[in-house]
Amino acid sequence: MKNWNKKNENCVLFFTHRIQDLPDYIKYVKNCVPGNMDFGVIYDIHSRNVVLPDDYNIYTFDSAEIKGFFINNDRRLPTILKPMFNFTKEVHYSHYLVMEDDIVFTGNLREFFEKINSVDCDYIHIASDLLGGLEEHWPIELIKDNPFKHLYFAWSQLFYASDSFIQGAESFVKENDTFNMEFLLPSLAYNNGYSVRQFENFGYNFDLSWGPAEVFEDRYKREYRNKTFYHPIKDTNFLFRYRNHPQFSMFIKE
Repeated sequence: MKNWNKKNENCVLFFTHRIQDLPDYIKYVKNCVPGNMDFGVIYDIHSRNVVLPDDYNIYTFDSAEIKGFFINNDRRLPTILKPMFNFTKEVHYSHYLVMEDDIVFTGNLREFFEKINSVDCDYIHIASDLLGGLEEHWPIELIKDNPFKHLYFAWSQLFYASDSFIQGAESFVKENDTFNMEFLLPSLAYNNGYSVRQFENFGYNFDLSWGPAEVFEDRYKREYRNKTFYHPIKDTNFLFRYRNHPQFSMFIKE
């Protein structure tokens, strides 16, 4: 791991396997992170290892070397939890705000980070579900030996978690790795008495699905609802071409 400069108790973790496609977007997210949070990139180097500037915190891993990285060996279901478990053994924070590389926001991202960073709870998740129910999400079919009284679903492209909650998730996965994290994290939180909030409680909206990306990129352009996260957005570079958004221009400066 490249030297990690830990300055604060909470951090934003940006997960990606395609740094070469996202230079402006990564810079934008990094520059939106307030001074009382750290920022770091968790980077899967299996396909290609691209060097970022020296002022980035970077933790690298090779997904091919992590057993069970793809749930049930299904390449549609990578889990960021296992590399995150490894990361937390080397760098410890009180809370982690986890963001995948294909979710984008129409509001002021710095204000979002600042607001969530002020909340002290174990788990904040996305509550919105366009598909409308557990059975509408096909990874439910892969779950074996479900120990939970109630099963829950929450999109995992964005979540906020305490270190104790992440350790609880790691303990569970050691015994049962058949849960996609969209089912695991909310089910673990609600059934085991962790303190839980929802991003929607703070005024944020979500337009997310399994894809295809072209549909949601088009929805972003046509609808552009205020304070809304869209997923999946694979071509994040169009954010800087499509509109002259003040929030992009002010945070992308060198």
